Amino acid sequence: MSKNSLVRDIVISYNKIMSRFVQSKINLTRNNKSLLNSRAILKEGIS
Repeated sequence: MSKNSLVRDIVISYNKIMSRFVQSKINLTRNNKSLLNSRAILKEGIS
């Protein structure tokens, strides 16, 4: 196995991990926003 292909494999797997991480962060912020929205709606309903 040459050094170049090893480096390439590492870079590819790093990129996959990073894109997954970014995707889950995006999903988290979406969930937080919808949570905040539903809380606001609940408060409006109660008051």
